[in-house]
Amino acid sequence: MRYSFPGKFLWGTSTSALQIESSSAEGSLHDWKGFRARDGSVLDEAINHQSQRESDAEIIASLGNAYRGGFDWSRLQKGPKADLEVKVVDEYREFYGRLKEKGLHLMLVLHHFANPQWFAEGGSWASSQAPDIFNNYVKRMADAFGDLADTWNTINEPSGLATMGYLLGQFPPRKRNPIAAWRAFRGLGKAHKQAYRSLKEICPDAPVGISNVTMNF
Repeated sequence: MRYSFPGKFLWGTSTSALQIESSSAEGSLHDWKGFRARDGSVLDEAINHQSQRESDAEIIASLGNAYRGGFDWSRLQKGPKADLEVKVVDEYREFYGRLKEKGLHLMLVLHHFANPQWFAEGGSWASSQAPDIFNNYVKRMADAFGDLADTWNTINEPSGLATMGYLLGQFPPRKRNPIAAWRAFRGLGKAHKQAYRSLKEICPDAPVGISNVTMNF
């Protein structure tokens, strides 16, 4: 049997900053820093994408016509509602600009599991202030990267983040607290809603979505 796909079907690769930027990335200070896997290995020492972006771009472009990638929020914003770090913005713009020049469709993900340490210390997603803080970041990112984003993804797998972080205790902040989990679920939902509205206001032509996951136990 032969399967066919539409001519504009998007094929490609996907990563998150947490997965590919090592702990040596300048200015990186998030709540997964030093997090150890079951075998004892430190996850954020696994790879060093920030020093090999040029070669990585070549590999990404060879694997399809689209790329889903993200950012290390902790490198970009050093406190609640702070200005973005210009040097870091320029680094990401150079990388994503290189991919655009190669003709790739870019889906830019604004949150993929990792939170700045200052956000985590402020209560993370269980805090009532979290949606507004995140929305400020979203607006600044839309201004900084709106010309490069073909599609926006607000939050990667929010239900997984809340479940693993606040019910099962396997992601930061490693809690097993149903009340905190409920607050995190609610905060993430509100954050997506606000982010969607902000992105459509600033980048009206770009599709905006969310990545969902079904948790099976």
